[in-house]
Amino acid sequence: MYKKGPLFCNYIIEDNEELQKKTVEMISKDVTAQWLAGDELKQDQFKFIYSTTRIMYMSALKELLLAEDPKLLEEVLPNLVVFRAIKEGTIIF
Repeated sequence: MYKKGPLFCNYIIEDNEELQKKTVEMISKDVTAQWLAGDELKQDQFKFIYSTTRIMYMSALKELLLAEDPKLLEEVLPNLVVFRAIKEGTIIF
């Protein structure tokens, strides 16, 4: 296995079930991470939503946000998102 040195060792992945399982799991997580990262538009949208949620987290609404209060998530958060979008000029009418 180490005829050409430790960096050139060969593994027969079919014989190593543990390595095979971990490789498949790693590739699956990598595909998910790439999908989540997405393109530049998706990254900008994620940053915008994160910064909007952070405003609520850093305020007196923190406890309600962590408790997933329905009124906060269905009324306050959407209104805050729209307000920030209009303020920053990201909404085009």
